[in-house]
Amino acid sequence: MTALLYNVARFVTWPEGSFADQDAPLVIALQGDGPLQQAIASLSGKQIEGRTIMIQRLASNQLPDRHQPCHILYIPQSPSQTLTNTMEAVAGQPILTVSDMQDFSRKGGILHLEGAQNVSFSLNLDSAQKAGLVLSSKLFRLANLVIKDGQEREGP
Repeated sequence: MTALLYNVARFVTWPEGSFADQDAPLVIALQGDGPLQQAIASLSGKQIEGRTIMIQRLASNQLPDRHQPCHILYIPQSPSQTLTNTMEAVAGQPILTVSDMQDFSRKGGILHLEGAQNVSFSLNLDSAQKAGLVLSSKLFRLANLVIKDGQEREGP
């Protein structure tokens, strides 16, 4: 799943002003401390589009600080209310929300990672648009499910 997240992030364009300057890192915030978070943390120091990945660790229910940049937020399996609170807190911010939680894209998350061995993903383009993120059309063709204009389209 880590490789998939890394590759998907390469096809995301954040709006102007999302980074302090051209050398600012791409910040991945990780809620909780499970095996997937530890795997994602291994991306620290790698590069995407000339930006170094920086990992920010958060408690399970902690939200990213609005005054510190966060470009990708991994949300672990959470009770429904915790997910709702997190999604409301980051609404309208240029943050790629990511989870392996069942139906995450249907619940408003942007990127849902699925499967342990044969990893696949779903995208919610409506949520991406609200966040000001542009996802490459290359991702649409690879996704199992794409939500756009409130409609679901099954992928390959």
